[in-house]
This record gives sequence, C-alpha cells and structure tokens, in this order.
Amino acid sequence: MTQSTRFIAFALTAGLCASATSAQHELGGFEAAKEVELTTVRANPQAFKNVWIKFSGTYLGLGAVHNPFFTRFTRAEFANFAAWDNDQQIWKQKDYDNACSTLFAEKKNAKLLDSLYSLQRYQRIMMTGVVRNAWQGDPWIEITQIETVDEPRITSASLTHMHRGYQLVEQRKWAQAAIEFNLASSKTLTTEARGWMHGYLGLCQMRLGRPDSALTQLDAAKTLIPTSDVIDEWLAQVRVDPGSAIDTSSRVTSIRRGDRPMWEAVEEAPKAQDDMKRGGLRNRATPIGATPGGSTGTTPTTDNGTSNQENNDSSKTGNSTSNESGQKKTSNEESSSSK
Repeated sequence: MTQSTRFIAFALTAGLCASATSAQHELGGFEAAKEVELTTVRANPQAFKNVWIKFSGTYLGLGAVHNPFFTRFTRAEFANFAAWDNDQQIWKQKDYDNACSTLFAEKKNAKLLDSLYSLQRYQRIMMTGVVRNAWQGDPWIEITQIETVDEPRITSASLTHMHRGYQLVEQRKWAQAAIEFNLASSKTLTTEARGWMHGYLGLCQMRLGRPDSALTQLDAAKTLIPTSDVIDEWLAQVRVDPGSAIDTSSRVTSIRRGDRPMWEAVEEAPKAQDDMKRGGLRNRATPIGATPGGSTGTTPTTDNGTSNQENNDSSKTGNSTSNESGQKKTSNEESSSSK
C-alpha cells in the first residue's frame, strides 16, 4: 500500500469516527439510549452507526429484507419489519411508500419476538435499538425492545378518507374534500393525523369563504400539532386577510334553465313543439311512404276526419240507389200504359 493510499484510508476512517463520535456525544454516548426522530437517523445513518437510539413510529408489518454478506442480519437469526416515522403523513402516497424497512428483531429473544408478532398494522410503538450498519443509504437497526404507545390507532377506513380528502385538496375541490375529512373518524386517528384533519378542514373552509369556521378548525389543529409551520401560515392568512384566501371557481359552462333570470324565461320565445314526438304528423308534412308533390301510399284525410275513399264509396252507393229507383219508375209506367 502506498503512502497516499494509507493517507486516504486514514482520512476516511477518521471522518467516519468523527461523525459517529459527534452523534454519540450528542445523544449521551453508549450508556443510555436517547430519544431521536427516525427521520434524522435515516437522513444521516453513518453518523449514528453503533449508537443506541430510542424512537417512536407507526408499525407497518413484517418484511423479508436481509443481507448476509455486508450485515449481520440473516433470515435465520432475525425477523425483519417496517415502520413509519412520526413526521410521515401516511395518507400521502409518497410517505406511505417510504417506510423504514430495515428494522430487525433477534429471534433468540422470545419476549421481543412475541411483542413483534402481536402488533397490528398502524399501531403506534416505541422502539429501542442500535444502528449496526449503514448500507446503501439506509440505517440497519437492531431493535432490542418494543413497547406499544397508548394512543388511538388509525384504521384503514379513516386512512382512506384522509387520502381521498388530500387528493381533492390538490384538485382544489374544497367542498368535496371537506366531506371526506369529516368522514374520517377522529377516534380512529393518531394525534398527528387528527391535527392534520382539522388543519385541512380549516383550509377548505377558508377557501370556501368561511373564515370563522376556518379559524375554529385551525386553532384545533394548532393545539394538536403546535410545531407545524404550514398550520401557522394558514392561521396567519385567515386572520390577516381572509378574503384573499377564497378560491371558488365555476366549472359550469352553461346555466341551467331553472337558474336563469326570470326575465329571460319570460322574454324567450317558446320553441315550436314537434308533433312527431307525440306520435302525430306535423302540419304540411309529407306522409310516410310518399314523395313530395306525388301520390301517397296512404289514403289522405279530409277536414272532417273522413277519408276521400269513404266519400267516393258513399257517392257510388248513392248513384246506384238512384238508378235502381229510376228503373222501377219506368217499369211501372210501362205497365200502366199497357192497361
């Protein structure tokens, strides 16, 4: 190994040790696990290597991640599972798909394994462990203790309504979004999710021009998630200038007849009725099966409702009767003269 290669290796080792030492010093060393956000560890896993940490999250489920070549975590000795951090808003698709999937529990620890297998999805838990490896940008954490947190567990139904409501907010459909957020039961939401539910409801009311209702919802959100800058921004807007926050746009291209002004309904000339829709013929219409100006395949009618054919038959009948009467009269006259 050349001198330059030794220098580079020494520099890299010193840098890694320095980053790890700084994190250990910040958290109190190896003696006791200190609370830290999982997001912070995931942002810089190398700095927390071999550091005991304690963090809370939301349980997702068991997994099948393992790496026997670069880590100590094998399927035979460790059970793998995944969890979300507190800051992740899992009703958003990008956060739901970005859970920490490199959490491991040793199978020799029967008590720990029982705690893991008894968890339900979306259950809030507190975990204690040590970052054993930092591989491919992820912290590979050996969990040594799992405790359930006494907090409402979000359900699939409430999470679905939160997800739909957020999608409608992105589409600026404020009234429909408010309906979805109201359908998400506050009893089946975590503190973080419940705070955002009130926050989104306040945003919808603000956009619909209802500042009083918006202020009530946003104040409730501020109580539940006091460190949110987004809630602070919405509160400032509804307090200072609520009129500028109104966002109601018409997506209807034409006005319904019943919603038009009365004078338009009175002054508008009525449209000609089409007798064809009632099963009859329109005036001066060409009968079916006829050509304009030509003979028809049907018998035309007169004004009194009788057909010309019937009139012709009547006239013929009348003529035959008169002829028969004339013949009888002539025969009588001949018989008289003969006498």
